[in-house]
Amino acid sequence: MSLIAFVTPNCCERAKTERAVYLRVKDGYYGQNVNRDTPVEWVTSGWSMKLLDGQYQSEIPASFCPFCGKKLPEIVKRKDPPEKVITVTDGGYYCATCKERLNACQCERIEALWEPK
Repeated sequence: MSLIAFVTPNCCERAKTERAVYLRVKDGYYGQNVNRDTPVEWVTSGWSMKLLDGQYQSEIPASFCPFCGKKLPEIVKRKDPPEKVITVTDGGYYCATCKERLNACQCERIEALWEPK
């Protein structure tokens, strides 16, 4: 299980605690190949009619905090990134970092490499 489960914006206290907006791998899933260069984006839970590999997305990109209304902060790479980060090279089955199946992987998620500016 990942130690940094959600990276949230720092614009207001509710954004930090409610986790209504959080960082997620761009296009929102690990069924693709991901590594330390995979882009992330701010998302919120919702429903999108955009099909991604035949499935509707349950997370949609966000631009503003739903609590304070401020524009979400820029995302920058962490100065102190975790050593073990999930890397997927087989299309979504095993972590190439620890060699475990993704559902048993103890590495940090790609989102843990980023933080709000």
